[in-house]
Amino acid sequence: MNKKLFNTQIEALNTAHGAEIIAFYKEQGFNTWGLEGTVTLENQNNCRFYGVNYEGDFDNRTKYGNSNIRTITLAEAQEMVTTSIEVNKKDMINFFNELCEKLKISKEELLGNLTKDEPEYKRGDLVMITDMNGYEGNIFSLNKVYKLGGEFFDKNKINFAVEKDDKGYENGVVSIEFRHATDEEKLTYNFPKDGQLCFVRNEINHVWQLRYSNGKGKFYFKQKKNGDNLSYYEYRAICNCELPETI
Repeated sequence: MNKKLFNTQIEALNTAHGAEIIAFYKEQGFNTWGLEGTVTLENQNNCRFYGVNYEGDFDNRTKYGNSNIRTITLAEAQEMVTTSIEVNKKDMINFFNELCEKLKISKEELLGNLTKDEPEYKRGDLVMITDMNGYEGNIFSLNKVYKLGGEFFDKNKINFAVEKDDKGYENGVVSIEFRHATDEEKLTYNFPKDGQLCFVRNEINHVWQLRYSNGKGKFYFKQKKNGDNLSYYEYRAICNCELPETI
């Protein structure tokens, strides 16, 4: 809604003029509630003044139905909007030039960055959190992979919504920034945490071996908890269990 038009109203002279007034306010983003502008001076109706109050509510009223509303002509209203657009253009151009100087980049470079396509996300995508943007809760972690989805996905303008947060619930936060996870990062999704003991094997018929997870899609060599690591075809996490210390 164009706030410059708050507290303004226009007298409809005839039905054609009334229709123009309705169309004008509608173009400026106001809900005109299906009014057609048929209440006019021509048919001697007192409620022929169409406009918007201080809260942005559109209606037709008597001239003094709201003492705070200023009566203007359609031409004056159109000029107000045009002037506003021209002023905004100048402000934006000045801001754009100042921004280029501060960033020490050309206008072409800045425009290229501004017009880059935003990545598309869908349910089931694995993403990495890159910035918490001040979020201080304990259900998400920086630099961790999550799967998009859950009841909050595409709901209530929540951009980051996942099937499972750090406590196992469907959840979402507006402020968090994220990106698609790389192939290597995807291996860490739902992967046993660093130092968790697991059964591992490279073939279906092979004997299971015991290895500690590195928390990043691989397992440490020879039942160690650090150092070199290797990926395995299949694994099963073992809860709350550690091997006896070797001498």
